[in-house]
Amino acid sequence: MSQYKIEKVPTQVEYYDVMHGAERLTISKVDGESGHGFVSLVDCMPRLIPVGETADYAIATAARCSYQNGTKRVNNDKILVRYLKRHKHSSPEEMCVLKFHIKCPIFVARQWLR
Repeated sequence: MSQYKIEKVPTQVEYYDVMHGAERLTISKVDGESGHGFVSLVDCMPRLIPVGETADYAIATAARCSYQNGTKRVNNDKILVRYLKRHKHSSPEEMCVLKFHIKCPIFVARQWLR
């Protein structure tokens, strides 16, 4: 037995799940009635976002992690994201990721990869 006691700390911020609690979001029958394929959103990052925020929140948080105290003057995420775009800082945007599972005919896949 461990001598340490683990307690849950209540969070001050309420989060919502971008995928609404689903394991995956699927659009089936992409090819109309024949149903030769589907597109599924398997995962996304950020998955949990504070209520009232957008994906800009994740980009701004990543930028603030990189610069630590350098961005404390900027309160608004929108202003910070505009600053990053204007000065061509794209690495914080790489924190936003979408993962898809796609089934399609081979001719569609070839054109898509082209």
